[in-house]
Amino acid sequence: MSREVGRLDEVELKQRIALFDADGDLEQCCREIWELIAADKRVVARAYWERYARSPEIKRPIGPEKMEELTDRIIPHIEGKYSGLTNPVWTHMVCDYVDQASKAGISQSTLYSGVAACAQVIQQLVERAIADDPARPATLAKALIALTTLE
Repeated sequence: MSREVGRLDEVELKQRIALFDADGDLEQCCREIWELIAADKRVVARAYWERYARSPEIKRPIGPEKMEELTDRIIPHIEGKYSGLTNPVWTHMVCDYVDQASKAGISQSTLYSGVAACAQVIQQLVERAIADDPARPATLAKALIALTTLE
């Protein structure tokens, strides 16, 4: 049985996750991160597009209406990877985004800069949400790094 190149099935995704999940708690940490940031999901998603828009590869400005549309478009991806890490649906979204960007002449560096912007905003949100628990931010930061790299 064939499948699309670059798309992971559930078994392959679990194998890949295991490479990044040294402590065995990545999925639980991702769910906890989602609980902490869900109310600010638009802020996280918008950070992606704001960073993306600054790339010299993006020739036309992204207006406010388009920014809102793009923000709405990636929220399911962000929610999926944090709330359902082992469900390959979020990886299929990534493959689709990368494929579309490639066809439009947008580099992976531009895409990854947006991913980094999301991670930076998430880190700030997490730190604020659990500032009273000095050990927890380090654990969740480790999970955030693993998931960002996994993507």
